[in-house]
Amino acid sequence: MMPIKSNLCPACNSQLWRHRSSCPVLKRILLQKDFKPKIKQELFGSTPPSVLVGEWNYPKVNVGLLLPQEQGNTEIYDAPKEWFNKRYNIEDVFRLRLNLFNAKKSFLTTNALNPDKYLQEMQIVAASTASADAEVVFEKRPFFALHFDPHNAPFGPSGLAKKIEITGDVKIDRKIEYVISDVDLKAEQAIKNLYREGYDVYNITKMLSVGLLGAKIQRKLVPTRWAITAVDSIIIKSLLNEVKQYQEIDQYMLFETNYMGNYFEIILMPKKWMFEVIEIAVPGADWMLGRKKPIIARDYEFYEGRKDYASNVAGGYYAAEIAVLEFLANIKRQAGVIVLREIRPEYYAPVGVWKIRECLRDAFKQKPIIFNGLDEIIKRIDERFLIKSNFWKEKSVLLNFIKRQKTIDGFIK
Repeated sequence: MMPIKSNLCPACNSQLWRHRSSCPVLKRILLQKDFKPKIKQELFGSTPPSVLVGEWNYPKVNVGLLLPQEQGNTEIYDAPKEWFNKRYNIEDVFRLRLNLFNAKKSFLTTNALNPDKYLQEMQIVAASTASADAEVVFEKRPFFALHFDPHNAPFGPSGLAKKIEITGDVKIDRKIEYVISDVDLKAEQAIKNLYREGYDVYNITKMLSVGLLGAKIQRKLVPTRWAITAVDSIIIKSLLNEVKQYQEIDQYMLFETNYMGNYFEIILMPKKWMFEVIEIAVPGADWMLGRKKPIIARDYEFYEGRKDYASNVAGGYYAAEIAVLEFLANIKRQAGVIVLREIRPEYYAPVGVWKIRECLRDAFKQKPIIFNGLDEIIKRIDERFLIKSNFWKEKSVLLNFIKRQKTIDGFIK
């Protein structure tokens, strides 16, 4: 929910490669020991594997191969689940990601139908399930910048490449090869098939973004930010069709977790499916630019689901929803769900929506706290959140809907 543009610094609002000298985020990052990589025009390294498709100037987009100046197993550079399991903090993620060079080539989105040798190399990387050695030569020495985006993890030096070559063996699972080679399989079905086979959204998103999924004539390059939401949305639709067939849960449950200054309270109610995400930003973060009051954003849906994009919470909405539906499908129940996220000042710069997905997945592994009703739950949340419910409760569409339902039921009786 951070109100930033991906080409601007969230703290000083300047162009990313021209941070103001007073920028608090820049100062904090550069204080980290051995943080700034040695920037060279020629690079030998191993991609984790990792690719990035930009959205600027669409339908002509930059497709980037991301790799560090390190060879061998570099999977940790693009492993959100592992970052979470090891409880990496913001500095840990920056330390990794800002040593990733982004070697870019420009393509039309339709070039995925007939890729040249450079795009083919990036497609091979996107399908890989292990690190791959590569050689990159930039047109000129790449510049160092802090690239912030609420959807994606940050990365470091960036530049146009005149040479990209995969120099080692690439490992591609047979199941992935089968889906990619099926030129009659629609993208939606391909995504569902891969997900059912156990591949996570992170792997599937890479393949969709470089045009490896879908019926051959429909394949195209998809900006990574859009691909993240598209993959989440397709899986959500499939899971929701399953979850709606189950009985509602029979008690009020609360799950709790926190990570990187993000505090989550997940309310499950004995209702038919409805879903809401409420994000509350606590004053004090650099990116709030001196605001004194909390920033509150919310998006929601009822039983029928959403018809349009959740533009207030954006990608975080879908990252939360997929984790919730995975849990409900696992316990074979449906519920009304409210996800509350309190963003505290220590979360001073965005690292991507992966943290929301992994936080909620982890929360659902824990034992829930059981309550008799919503009033008890809200009291518990007020004990834990810095911003009390009087700031956000009236903004909740679901809470107000349930309140009206009770009033109507009482009137009828």
